[in-house]
Amino acid sequence: MMMFTQHTKSSHPMTKGVMERVMENPNYFMESIEAMKGTPRQKPVLDQILEKNYPGKAR
Repeated sequence: MMMFTQHTKSSHPMTKGVMERVMENPNYFMESIEAMKGTPRQKPVLDQILEKNYPGKAR
């Protein structure tokens, strides 16, 4: 039986730039999440294409 451990390499390692920003500002992640919440969401690509090619027709 093979046991898997948590010692695997992260699929999203922290880049040097992000690590520096976190060291300068510990709330960097929370601020970036709050900034994303404030921006309007983009519609799915398929909906954008359908609206562009077939204006006025709802899915």
